[in-house]
Amino acid sequence: MAKHKKVMVNIKIVAEESAGILVDGDFVGNGELLTLDEQTAHNLINRGRAKLYSESKNTKKK
Repeated sequence: MAKHKKVMVNIKIVAEESAGILVDGDFVGNGELLTLDEQTAHNLINRGRAKLYSESKNTKKK
């Protein structure tokens, strides 16, 4: 059997009605960044509790 590679997604918590949310039994506050498996991340995004997060790749040092 072939192993399935788990896709991980970076999200930022945006629970506007509260101070944060519970994710897998742990409290996560607004504005915190998480890396979750794709299914869990998309569930939170679809419910309006999180947004996709990506770091800017255009940051250049002078």
